[in-house]
Amino acid sequence: MKYTPQSLERRVVRTAVDWSCCGQTLIAFLVSRFPYRDKEGWQKAIAGGEITLNGKNIPPETVLSLHDQVEYLPKELPEPPADMDFKIVYEDKHLLVIDKPGNLCVHPAGPFFKHTLWHALCSRFGEIHFVNRLDRETSGLMIAAKDRETASGFAKRELLREKSYTVMVYGEFGEEKKHARGFLAKDPNSPVRKKRHFYLTEPSVPSETAETFLELLESSGRHSLLKATLVTGRMHQIRATLCSLGYPVVGDKLYGPDENIYLKQKTESITPEEKRLLILSRQALHASKLVFEHPFTGKVLSFESPAPFSLPDTEIAVTGAEGFIGSFMVRELKKRDISFIRIPREAFEDEKQLASLLSGVKKVLHFAGISRHADGEYLYQTNMRLAQLLVQHVDKETVIYLASSPHVLTKDLPYHKSKRDAMTLFENAGVRASALLMPNTFGPGSKPFYNSVVSTFALLAARGETPERIENVMLELLPVRDLCAGILSCLEQPPQKMFLIPHTITLPLPELWERLGRRQIKDMLDDLLFEVREYFENADPRQTLSPTRADTMIKN
Repeated sequence: MKYTPQSLERRVVRTAVDWSCCGQTLIAFLVSRFPYRDKEGWQKAIAGGEITLNGKNIPPETVLSLHDQVEYLPKELPEPPADMDFKIVYEDKHLLVIDKPGNLCVHPAGPFFKHTLWHALCSRFGEIHFVNRLDRETSGLMIAAKDRETASGFAKRELLREKSYTVMVYGEFGEEKKHARGFLAKDPNSPVRKKRHFYLTEPSVPSETAETFLELLESSGRHSLLKATLVTGRMHQIRATLCSLGYPVVGDKLYGPDENIYLKQKTESITPEEKRLLILSRQALHASKLVFEHPFTGKVLSFESPAPFSLPDTEIAVTGAEGFIGSFMVRELKKRDISFIRIPREAFEDEKQLASLLSGVKKVLHFAGISRHADGEYLYQTNMRLAQLLVQHVDKETVIYLASSPHVLTKDLPYHKSKRDAMTLFENAGVRASALLMPNTFGPGSKPFYNSVVSTFALLAARGETPERIENVMLELLPVRDLCAGILSCLEQPPQKMFLIPHTITLPLPELWERLGRRQIKDMLDDLLFEVREYFENADPRQTLSPTRADTMIKN
């Protein structure tokens, strides 16, 4: 069926009758072509005026003729949620390159209409034609043409030079490189009609050639990370090929460890054990590299996107996950499908539990601790005790990333001393560690009068109060979302003694107060600051700390 952007408010689906459907009744055509509804369901749709033939309402037993136009106007239904956080990584007047997240349909299908990449792009740019397509659960790079001429340019010439994917599979991939050349056909042993099987020799059933280059990137023994480069572009090519070769795709409900999980989706009867077996909530397949020749300029363009998943055996542990930065980091790890575990507060009181949680963990993001307390000795001893417990229970290959501040290099308050001494403790114990020197970070959930001057002023503005004093100092700020992205970037690099995460905003303190007092949003910085203010306007007053002096946040 063809979708047109003329009506973005309501789904309009049209199809033309070809030779294969001539002579069928309308109801038989609908049932055979669109089996997600049974005969009774389509009869109700016809009776309800959702189906027309050549623009007219007709009986279900009407016989179809060549080139008849069947139009389906489904009633508005609630759509399931989708991840609409796609990124446009390149744009010119002819085309777009998009980095699509998992859990986002490219075209309207089934219950998805407005929650699709097609709808989002058409709403913004007008008519859009996709040059390459990805399954709903596959993430990564795509090309969208802004006009038919550009789309035709890709169709008429071989402009796509390279399409490479990152894929995670179960098992240890036995070869450094493999050239999988064979045939794809319907899987005769599967109850799922659309499932395909890869054959090394041509089968006796209808098939099509399929060719993929596979290269091992990393393996933990139980799972492997591969690069898959397409020569042909067939439906389910990578997933079906790997599954047939004995390497099911992680998170894949159809080509993963158990195809029966796919059959349970509609009834939402997937068990917790089956979810654990899948490891990820969606298939671990990501379009990571795209190289093509521009149809008008002839320039060769190359784009890369890192996979939002990693081997589950390289697990990250997060301490202080209940806190401000820790909770945002947990959300970012979930969003990127990175395997992690939380180390709860009570685990530091139960060493057996702590040892169990840290077993096999490769990286520890250590956010737990105290940054302010009236008793400086208590602050110092608490932070050192947490560091000592980590040293006792992490593996020798584990890297600890210690949340810290650039001020540890110049100041000698109990907080700064505890961070320096913790790094010395790690070094003396032979534990690899990196200090994450983080600037003044702000965002919803940061504590006023404790760890963010932005939150202090936002709370006062929300209450209609004013600071006791506003000094003319310059703030170096970083939104917490950018901080989390910066930390994950550090984790991708070889460990080093310290990582300095730069600030992105320089702002005089008086201007901060002026911005938080505005009622009109003027720019992106206002949006970021008002997220914090609105958080306190909507928060339970009991969840905020009692103020002491508004200027105390500036001194450290």
